[in-house]
Order: sequence, then structure tokens, then C-alpha cells
Amino acid sequence: YTLGNFYIGGACSMASTLDDDLFEAAVAGNKFWVKNATYTLGETVAVAAAGGTQQPIVIEGYDVTRADRPTGSTRPLLAGGTNAITFTGANWDLTYLQATSTNVNGLNFNGNNQKGIHVKSVNASTTANSNAIISSGLDSLFIAVEGISYRGDAFELASSGTIVGSYLHDSNRGLQITTTGAPVTLESNIIANNVANAINVSGALGNRFTARNNTLYGSVNTTGTG
Repeated sequence: YTLGNFYIGGACSMASTLDDDLFEAAVAGNKFWVKNATYTLGETVAVAAAGGTQQPIVIEGYDVTRADRPTGSTRPLLAGGTNAITFTGANWDLTYLQATSTNVNGLNFNGNNQKGIHVKSVNASTTANSNAIISSGLDSLFIAVEGISYRGDAFELASSGTIVGSYLHDSNRGLQITTTGAPVTLESNIIANNVANAINVSGALGNRFTARNNTLYGSVNTTGTG
């Protein structure tokens, strides 16, 4: 309450620095709205809090009005610098966000039943094998995500997951699959302009692997292997 006005709804100002204390306080069913701006990480963000199966914790970016579902440069940017952004608790939904990092793993979906929707991650590290996005939790779902890594993988899938309608490009490898015993589904993705491979499977898959309606493009100069 100030100057005759009441403020209801839990909004707060994060200024220009973001750490993990705010997200760590979340419980099942909470939703964070993040307005379009650049938020610089003040530390490595590693969130262990978990949502529920029917009540995920949601972080949703918006441009001008909540739920306006921005794309491109109008999404809020989490600028990691040398820090990683990691969610280890189950049932987190990250939507309509951008992230940058030079950490070996930029944006980490490490908990079970996590979702990334309209999320873009760029890893600008000059160190080999740095990932833009990595998912190691069970039963992850990614819809319309974009990954770019200057010297590593646009996306590393280390456990069961589904990737749909996504754009993995201009990296050493577009998609690196390291899981050996979990089902993987790739549907209607564009994986393009990657130096070594569009898709690389590093081990023997011991479960269902489904890939359909994907476009693997190596550039005009036939870069890499599909």
C-alpha cells in the first residue's frame, strides 16, 4: 500500500540482477510472469524446488501484456554470462524465454517431467563441447525451442524426451543423444547448418526411438553428416 494504491498479485522488481532465491521459494502450482527485459544472472542459478505432476511451476515470459506469448527478440532474456541456469526439481515449465551463457552447459533441464516451450538458448563459449540446452530428466517435452552453440551441441538429450517443432542450428552438432535406455521422439524439427552432425547418437539406444517429419540440412556446401 502506498499513496492510496493497493498492489495485489505478487509482482516484484528484480532490477537487472537475477539469482535463484526467488525461484527456490516456489511451490507446486506457482507461476512467475517475467516481463520483457534483460536480466543478468548474479550467480549460478540452480533450483531444486519441485512442482507437482498436475501443478507444475511455470515461468512464462511476456512482452507488454501477460500471456501475450512473445517470440523472437521480444522475449525476456536471462543473460547468464559464465553462469549456468539449472532446474533440478521435477515439473518445471519454462515458456517464452531466451537465455545466454558461456558455461559448459548453458540451460539445464535436469528434473523429471519438465517442459520447454518457445525457449531459445545460445551458448557463446569458445570451449569445445559446450551445450546450449541439455535435458537429463525423465519424460521431458520441448516444443518450438531453439538452440545454438558456437562450439558444442545445440541440444543434448541425456534421458527420455520428446522434441517437437524445434530449430537446432549453427552448432557443432544439432542434437546429441546420449541416453541408452530411454524412449526418444523427434517430430517435425529443423536441424540445420551444423558442422559435424545434425543428429548424433553416442550409444546403443535400448528403447523406442522415433524420428519423423524432420528436416536435416547441412548447408549449401554440404556441411557435416545427417
